[in-house]
Amino acid sequence: MKLLLAWERLPVPVQAGIAFPLCVVILFLFHLGPLNQPVMRAVFYGFFWSVLATPVVVLASQNEARKRRQGDGSVHGS
Repeated sequence: MKLLLAWERLPVPVQAGIAFPLCVVILFLFHLGPLNQPVMRAVFYGFFWSVLATPVVVLASQNEARKRRQGDGSVHGS
């Protein structure tokens, strides 16, 4: 939980700077392994989908932080 709260306290550009390279690596490995794409295509797809995935990760983080600050009980699935 401490790590999550520390992540949510980071400014948006820092979150994006951390999330983008992680998304590139994860999506590259996903396309290379389970999807069995050639290496160069997996690299391209890793970068391409990371451009779309990074804002989703950052926006989801900001939304969850906002819910937590407002004390919304639905954050924990209730």
